[in-house]
Amino acid sequence: MKPVFGVDITTDRRNDWNNSDEFIARKVCPETELLLENAGKAARGIEKKSVLPWYALVLKFLMGAAALFGLYGFINIGLDNGFGEFSQKDLPWLILFIAGGALWLALFIYGRVRDKKVNASNEAAEANAEQKRALSAARAELGVSEDAEAVDVFLLAYKLKNGKLRIDGDPFWLNGEVYAYRKDDALMLWGGEKVWAFPIENMKGIKTVRASITALCWNKKEKHKEGRFAQYKLVPNNYGLRMRFYHILELEHGGENYGIYFPCWELPVFEKLTGLNAEEASKE
Repeated sequence: MKPVFGVDITTDRRNDWNNSDEFIARKVCPETELLLENAGKAARGIEKKSVLPWYALVLKFLMGAAALFGLYGFINIGLDNGFGEFSQKDLPWLILFIAGGALWLALFIYGRVRDKKVNASNEAAEANAEQKRALSAARAELGVSEDAEAVDVFLLAYKLKNGKLRIDGDPFWLNGEVYAYRKDDALMLWGGEKVWAFPIENMKGIKTVRASITALCWNKKEKHKEGRFAQYKLVPNNYGLRMRFYHILELEHGGENYGIYFPCWELPVFEKLTGLNAEEASKE
């Protein structure tokens, strides 16, 4: 089934047509769209300033690798010659471990300090206020319900091969902020400049997929081990948070099958708003 928030890259990896455009119910006027665009640019500017430049990130990675390599060499020689005596062979490995580790730690601390300093600046506060104003204007214009709940959905690229759909890559990307609410007989999702509508009568069920995947872009205020998220036993890795299963809200549209792919922790919201219950887990 086609991901609602998905892009078909079978023949063109640069394709930017998103399947969700099929479900747009309303869009903001050009003036509000410009407000959102400018607010987004300001937010991205703050984000760019808060992280280390690319060359510092590369250096940090290299120093971390050097420290690990030095530790491996030091331990390896120690196992061969015994750890009781320090020899000239140990010295280069020890220096590599200490120097690499010290530089990695220095860059790590500098990155944390830089992030806190930028996000505590007046510029960051102004960018945040600008974004709130733009989103409030869009929300009022689109008539988004006050009780709409922030949810995560997956943004996916996929390929079609021999009539079968294959998700391209792991990890799965999470959205920025999407808000879900019920209006009449439809599930509504709001994402900044547009609102998508999904009639309940077109929904076929909620599928549970037992598959280990990684999700990027954690959007919650709580940590992944806190509160209601602790039960999902999410595991951090180099890319994001790894989960053991996810869900697909299946629906029909225009004679085709579509699915809203979302992480395990959002199931209660989708069940409540659609009146559907997730089926037993399966494998893909």
